[in-house]
Amino acid sequence: MPRKRVNRAVSRAIDGEPAAPPTLPVSKADFTRAPLHDDVLLTSGRAAAFLGIPDSTFYALRNRLGSDFPPAVDLLGHPRFRVGTLRRWLAKREAATEVQS
Repeated sequence: MPRKRVNRAVSRAIDGEPAAPPTLPVSKADFTRAPLHDDVLLTSGRAAAFLGIPDSTFYALRNRLGSDFPPAVDLLGHPRFRVGTLRRWLAKREAATEVQS
């Protein structure tokens, strides 16, 4: 669908006002502040920003933890991580940390 047609469809008036198009955060820093739906797919770099860690730490964790790390969705050879999966993984790690304390 051409971009012009999509923009026109998004800006159709519902109650007399144009609807705002859904937006995703543009920069990596925005991923730490913006509310994201659980089904949103993130690149490795943006997943690292979502977790609040550097890219190098993200890759090191992924290699070190192996199957304990959240699974990635493979899109044409590029790994993508679901926000919901990352949230559940964090919650599981937090619960394990609390039990050990």
